[in-house]
This record gives sequence, structure tokens and C-alpha cells, in this order.
Amino acid sequence: MDIHYPYASGQARLQLLYCLPIAGAPQRLLIVDDGSEFALPADGWPGEVRRIDLPALLSTPTDAAQRFDAVALPGLLGRPVALRQGSGNLALLAAASRWAAPGGRVIGHMPQLRALRCLLRSGGLPRLLAAQFEEGAISSPAACVRVLRQAGFAAPQCFYVQPSISEPMALVPSHDAAARAHFLRAIRSSASAYSMGGYLARLALAGSGLGGLLQEHLFFWAQKPC
Repeated sequence: MDIHYPYASGQARLQLLYCLPIAGAPQRLLIVDDGSEFALPADGWPGEVRRIDLPALLSTPTDAAQRFDAVALPGLLGRPVALRQGSGNLALLAAASRWAAPGGRVIGHMPQLRALRCLLRSGGLPRLLAAQFEEGAISSPAACVRVLRQAGFAAPQCFYVQPSISEPMALVPSHDAAARAHFLRAIRSSASAYSMGGYLARLALAGSGLGGLLQEHLFFWAQKPC
């Protein structure tokens, strides 16, 4: 007899991450879908779901019936597709707030610009440097929390995603002490997966409190004040 595990796939675990801050029912979820690889599945959610594209998000909902308990922004913050349509992080979050009901949440994931993998990609370092001069730029968990507050949201939370958003296995708190302890433990428990040089380099980063630089993606949520 075949055994089917409910969270065996990376997509199922990604969906679980988005359900964490909206546990309970009834729930009305708005998913902003730009047609990219970051798109979330259409079914399997705990309540009513509506999907819209980025231009629709930037419009203004016409009545209170169009307010949602949660607005999901999968992979949208800081992405070129959003910037090309005239929407930086603060504008996207302001739009999400318009669609959220009082007490509702904004949820999302995004690349961490300062992560080593992001920096090593073509244009990674110039993008990080340019972000220092952009209002609402997010390059780290601390910046994510700051921008969420700047956009008017309360109780912001930001986590490292380990190992990646396509195959999430853990959300790691971005608090310095908690992150350091987690990354040291994780690296030591998987020492056999690395070369000696790779293991020592990762251990040195984690021990100095820089283990978060090894994580390419951030996951966040925050609440719209009532």
C-alpha cells in the first residue's frame, strides 16, 4: 500500500508556511499572482480564495466586501516586475493594506539581497548597493521588519527560510541569538554533506552571527491594525 505524506512536496510545505499566520476559520485569502515560479496553488486553503494580478492589487477595492483576512504577496517585494509597473515595496504594502480587512494580515516571501547566493549572481552586488538608496528597500530581516512598520502594519515577523523557498524545511527566527544557535546546530548536524573547507566556512559564518547570509529567502507576515 502506498503511503502519501501530506507535506512531502516543496509546494505543499510552502503552502503550509502561508497558512501558519492565518490558522483558524473562516478565512478569506487574497493571492496576488504574477504568473511566476513563485505562484501559490489554487486549492487546499482553509477558506475562500481569490486570485488577482499585480495591476489589480494596485487598484482600490470598491467596498468592504472586497476586504480579506489575509493578502499573500508571494515573491513580489523587490522584484523587477513590480518595479517596472511603478510599484516599490512601500507601494505594494500600501496596496495590500487597502485590500486587507481590519486585523487582517499581509504574508509573503522574498529574496534576501545580502545573501551570498544573491550577491554572487550577475548584478547582485550592484542591486544590493542600489537598494541602500531606495525608499522601502529590503535587504535583511531587520529591514523587512522596519519597512512593514513604515507601511503601517503592526506586529511584523520576519524569518529566514531554510534551505530555500522552493523546498522549505524550517523557518528560522531572525533574532540574532536564536538564529546563531539554530545555524550552528544545523551545520554541525549535517557536517557530512560538506567538504572540510565548506564545513569550516559555514561554521565560521554561523559562529560569528552571520549564518543568515547563507539563506537566500525571507518569509514575513504582519497585521493591519483594527
